[in-house]
Amino acid sequence: LQQGAKDSAKEIDINAIYMLRDGRVQRVVEDLPLVNGLVFSPDEKFLYANGSTGKYIRRYVVAQDGSLSNSEMFFDMSDEKAVGNTDGMKVDVKGNIWAAGPGGVWVISPEGQALGVIHFPEITANLVFGDADKKTLYVAARTSIYKVRVNVAGLP
Repeated sequence: LQQGAKDSAKEIDINAIYMLRDGRVQRVVEDLPLVNGLVFSPDEKFLYANGSTGKYIRRYVVAQDGSLSNSEMFFDMSDEKAVGNTDGMKVDVKGNIWAAGPGGVWVISPEGQALGVIHFPEITANLVFGDADKKTLYVAARTSIYKVRVNVAGLP
């Protein structure tokens, strides 16, 4: 959408997180003005969603019926001076969240503590764990795809 929320090509009125259940589309989160990356914790008890240009990640409790509650700020990068927004996210087998963000890919513990940032020479967007052991992180950036070996496997 070249003109953002005001673009005439936008097909929905409200930016939110939606769930498809029993053939119906249901809005489940409305407290993120620009939703981008989504990822579940390994046990699927939590959903993490980022605020894109807001440079933060929120966490929601997932109920048995798939509904979400207890929205809370999980990690805030808004004071980070590096270029970039929160974008794609993945989770590893330890429950750490790997999120494209300002300056590179952030690794954040399940408790919401920054474990480190993998810096790249350009703005990062999406990422995925690959190779047979899921210990290779592939990162899509503005003009390149980067490949980084990591110590912890991503969730399959």
